[in-house]
Amino acid sequence: MSAPTLSRDRARRLRRDQTDAERAFSILAPFNVSLSVAAEFYKAHAGLIQAKKTASQVADELLEAKAQDNLSARHCKNLRLQLKEGFAVDERFASRPIYEITTGELETWLRQLDVSPTTRNNYRTALGPSSTVSGVLF
Repeated sequence: MSAPTLSRDRARRLRRDQTDAERAFSILAPFNVSLSVAAEFYKAHAGLIQAKKTASQVADELLEAKAQDNLSARHCKNLRLQLKEGFAVDERFASRPIYEITTGELETWLRQLDVSPTTRNNYRTALGPSSTVSGVLF
């Protein structure tokens, strides 16, 4: 390949990268975040994004972790019912990667449960460790 061809290829890549960077700046502008901060965030969360775990998979991981905590059988059953037969099959969550589910959506789901405020807080607490299980922040 000749030097002029490499230069044309490099120039095309540079134009494409410049256009991409301009678009990224536009996306990030409302958040006052630099490209390097956005890249670091992506780097820190790339594994979660690439894994594309479902709500059901995360529920399984969370229940497995809870089982190791020597919780009562009743507590484990209650968690399983809410997580595996509630959260994981809810049409809002079932087919989406877990990283797309927002804290607000989880809060809405919790508030729609027909349970006492104490029970709701128990579920919120149970979902909290999912950040260590799957990378989801709650």
